[in-house]
Amino acid sequence: MQRFASPSSRLFQHRRTLRALGVFVCLVLGGLAHPAAARPAGGLPAGQWTTFANGDDILSLTLEGGTMWAGTRSGGVVRWDLASGAYRQYLRPQDPIAGNTVRDIAVGPDGRKWLGTDAGLTMYAEGDPTTSADDAWHTFNVANTAGGLSSNDIRALVVDGNLVWVGMAQVWDAELGTWSGGGVGRLDTRGTQTPTDDTWAPIATFASTYKRTPDGTETFGLVSDNVNDIALTASGDLWVATSPHWGLEKTADPDEPPTWSRMHGGVSFLDTKGTPSPADDRWQGTSCYSMQVTLTCHVQSLAVDASGWVWAAIQGRGIMYWRANEPQLVDDRTRRIDIPERRGGDTVNAIGLGPPDVPALANTVWLARSRGGLSVLDHKGTLRNQEDDVWNFGVSLAFTTEDGLARDVVQSLVITRDTAWIGSGAVNGIAGGIDRMSIKDLTFGDRLVTRRAPTTNFVADIDFGQPGTAWDGHVWLATGSRAQRRFGAGVIDLDTRGTADVGDDVWTAHSTASTDPDGKLPWTGLIGDNVHAVKVQGDRVWFGSTESLWDAKNRKYVDGGLSVFEGGAWTSRTVENTGGGTGGLRDGSVSSLALGCDGTLWVGTGSPWDALGAGVDVLTPGASVHQRTQDTWKAHSYATLASNNTTGIAVDCAAGQVWVSAAHHMSVPDGTSPGGNLVGGGVARYDIAAGTWEKFDTRNGLVTYAESALRAEALSVAAGPGGRVWVGGYGTAATSTEALVNDKPFWPAVINQWNAPGWRNAVFERSGWVSDIALDAGGRLWVGTTRGGTARDAAAPESWRTDGETGGLWVFDSLDVTASPLAVLRPETSGIVAGDISVVAVAPNGDIWFGTEGWGVARYRMNGDAPTPTPTGPASATTPSTATQVATASSTATPRASASPTRATVEATPTRQATPTAGTGGGRAFLPIARQVRASVGPTATRPRASATPRATRTSTPTAGATTPGTPTPGIGATPTATDDATAAASPSPTRMATADPDRHRNYLPRLFQRRQR
Repeated sequence: MQRFASPSSRLFQHRRTLRALGVFVCLVLGGLAHPAAARPAGGLPAGQWTTFANGDDILSLTLEGGTMWAGTRSGGVVRWDLASGAYRQYLRPQDPIAGNTVRDIAVGPDGRKWLGTDAGLTMYAEGDPTTSADDAWHTFNVANTAGGLSSNDIRALVVDGNLVWVGMAQVWDAELGTWSGGGVGRLDTRGTQTPTDDTWAPIATFASTYKRTPDGTETFGLVSDNVNDIALTASGDLWVATSPHWGLEKTADPDEPPTWSRMHGGVSFLDTKGTPSPADDRWQGTSCYSMQVTLTCHVQSLAVDASGWVWAAIQGRGIMYWRANEPQLVDDRTRRIDIPERRGGDTVNAIGLGPPDVPALANTVWLARSRGGLSVLDHKGTLRNQEDDVWNFGVSLAFTTEDGLARDVVQSLVITRDTAWIGSGAVNGIAGGIDRMSIKDLTFGDRLVTRRAPTTNFVADIDFGQPGTAWDGHVWLATGSRAQRRFGAGVIDLDTRGTADVGDDVWTAHSTASTDPDGKLPWTGLIGDNVHAVKVQGDRVWFGSTESLWDAKNRKYVDGGLSVFEGGAWTSRTVENTGGGTGGLRDGSVSSLALGCDGTLWVGTGSPWDALGAGVDVLTPGASVHQRTQDTWKAHSYATLASNNTTGIAVDCAAGQVWVSAAHHMSVPDGTSPGGNLVGGGVARYDIAAGTWEKFDTRNGLVTYAESALRAEALSVAAGPGGRVWVGGYGTAATSTEALVNDKPFWPAVINQWNAPGWRNAVFERSGWVSDIALDAGGRLWVGTTRGGTARDAAAPESWRTDGETGGLWVFDSLDVTASPLAVLRPETSGIVAGDISVVAVAPNGDIWFGTEGWGVARYRMNGDAPTPTPTGPASATTPSTATQVATASSTATPRASASPTRATVEATPTRQATPTAGTGGGRAFLPIARQVRASVGPTATRPRASATPRATRTSTPTAGATTPGTPTPGIGATPTATDDATAAASPSPTRMATADPDRHRNYLPRLFQRRQR
């Protein structure tokens, strides 16, 4: 067995020991540093990388005249022309920005833009606005600032004349096994745009500003090295908001080594004495440890108003205020203001202030909430007297999706004299862009969204139109996630026009609602928005969707199955309308698709959350794919297959065989296990001529994790020349169940290679699992690995994984995975956008495309021309409050296949009742995937709201069955996870959420496989 490891692998055993002592929590809650990638043996042919990513998950907004700069999660920086609605998106690697997650933006007095990214600090100075040729870019990072930056994870920026203040977060150093970095940095630009004369001051950290006298008296300076925000006062002093940082803490047992623990947090004040020199700086900090009723350990945001009051977002307690010249805070309950109707876990992400020269807005404080939308406080200038406070301009409830807000997750704000600009976050992986609210009448106008981009950055599968067909030059993207049940936005048709120039691309999105005649359940077009499989067959395109919408009342899923698009019409195939599970499609979660050698379609079913499925169903359509009565079906199931939980299908017509990979499935409950048992897994080979199956698992050469009747975990499969086959998974014979729990998601990814009559194996240490495998025309094997991406809507911000340690792409040029790889591609060493790869696909023209778990799509064009910068969006780049966006280029497309679907007149059929059968049913889990909850669907109740003046009249939310055509059904939404800090998932449409399903299931295996609680 061949093992490939990063240079930090020698510390794995040491860290395993530390984790047993409790240190593992630091791997779960914090971002890891990027280790040096393995040096490639040779290298790839010359080529160009291009990223395509949605830019609507807004982390920061900065207004510069008539231009709005938006920093996004995974979507780079977007520059909006507010007058025309046109936009320009800056994305790595085609643009010289350090990273595509931009948490803060500051504009200097000389017009330079400072971008705080997840990979360093980028300076951008625009030259001639008609061309980008003379633009100046420079990135500052740990490597090139000689101690000026201690971390590349930049969280906050403030520009004060020639000074740039930088707030950083700690990172996990995989080489040393320690947390390090963070703090506050200071760059003096000397008033020039060239970095050669820049100087950096020493970094202010918790340790460098902490003092302890011999009698034990502690004096805090910077109270934590994890900085969330920085606010500048009128006198040039700073207030710094922080969250707890990681520090080594001694245990009660003196013989035990210290463990990493999160500690301190709060706010700090820096008295600069009005000079740029750090010599006379004086830090004073207020740790949350000393506060009982006001300040908390997590302070997310700060703002200083024109009257000299500092406003702070205190997690779990609303907001508080104090004087800007009051460096030591007092724990006075009257300094804290609670937000009406704040739910558990609802925090303030950002604070905006009304313009001081507008009397009606001068005393307003605008609050961007993580669950509750937008709240506005008018304190009337009498902060101590909260009796005269007015919330939301006289309306008792906050502004939410009921009012037209894109999402109830609000992350950034800019308030002008007449407009509130509101940057929303993502719900189920789908972000809302920038809302504009008229302050005059409190109504919402068209929002700003990046229409020439994927509708979500979660992409599960990719396929291509073939030359000479209606889809020549088209790339079909299946959006969704195998780690997050509801992270899907349907499918996307990207018409590249046959060129590498992204400027002429045409984007068209299709969702369940947009392909259904009345836009509401039951769906009859695209049968589910979490799409795991797409397969182009001539002029038709097949899509496999998973079950994701749970009807709590009727206890069944109401989506999932097989859909086809041909001739401008859509037709769906479900369990119900193809025979009720006896003579057609037998399971509603379609996980994989493959074209047979005889015109058939192989349909793999399986659920990564419930460990369920019905195996493989082979469909032979009739003369029309829109006539289901002409279909014939053939079923293949466990125990002929390795498992009913299918993960991949590879058809090898030259060798006359079909390979089917599968993870374990949950058996029918029996007397030995009321919840069922974990059974099967592996890969099965079908001899087409003989009509027989042969299975492989860990008992006959396959290498993956296995335990008891769980025989193997095969998560991907690909076939190549000479009968070769590659099977991806995770774990080895040495991987224990305890290690899977403790090391999640940094498992050993494994690839198995079949060369008759046996298997060879290679392991990629700590890379998660092998998600996809593809072979290009040059004989190179591309192996994608993933650790499951990020659960952005299901965890507190500090637990989001954005690191790039290991994982990524492994490229082999010998087709032998036991040989040294040609290249190991990771974000920090190549143009690939992320190390969490969900799909690898080779286009007819030789381009290699990669879908990711949350970072969009990447394209590698070998020996291609340099990519054009990400284009300016059309002037009409706005959209009304709808869940599905249809993106088109500003130029007129040449005649091609219809991009806008004509609805097929297919009879809708009721959804099925879920009943436990062999390999089917609900309520259990698939090992590699993070916890999920059922989404509920059903009628919703509207709450009475106080009348408002001058608030606009609003139409009350319709109940189920009364949905207007073309809009998503009200009441569809994800229930919140069972953590108080979790962000509640809101409906993509402006409707209230359905009641949480009390019977929601946790995506954990029983007892032994429970993830460690923190």
